[in-house]
Amino acid sequence: MSMKIVVAAVSIAAFLPLIPMEAQAVSQSAAKNICINQAAIKHNSLRGNVHINRAKIHSNTYEFGLVINDAQFNCIVTKGGKIRYLG
Repeated sequence: MSMKIVVAAVSIAAFLPLIPMEAQAVSQSAAKNICINQAAIKHNSLRGNVHINRAKIHSNTYEFGLVINDAQFNCIVTKGGKIRYLG
């Protein structure tokens, strides 16, 4: 009986790293850097030309207001670090 329990425990432990886990939440600073980098790439601008004029924290996203060469854009990043909207 105890051998079956040991075998079951070992098999569970072997496959535990393969179970999909929830993504780790990124910090507001990391989300800000993601927005700045992607906005600079999208609008063919230098990172120093991208400024953040507002930041809002929602339950599962970060929302930033960006200013690039006097034009305003929005950027929304999920807590997992993926860009939901950049425009």
